[in-house]
Amino acid sequence: MATKTANVNSRMKLDIKQQAESILDRLGIPRSVAIDMYYRQIIAHNGIPFALTLPNELTEQEEPAVEK
Repeated sequence: MATKTANVNSRMKLDIKQQAESILDRLGIPRSVAIDMYYRQIIAHNGIPFALTLPNELTEQEEPAVEK
């Protein structure tokens, strides 16, 4: 039985795409394989496979407005 596949479409800044694909090329990893690896890690970790944190101190511009 043939394995079913699906397409993933995303938009990102051109420089980010180019830098990442340059690294993937040097590693010999096709973009589709890298995306598949990332999705598999999401499944394995039951979430994003790296820490998502905010800096300890936000600047005044970044702080959300708090009503008093």
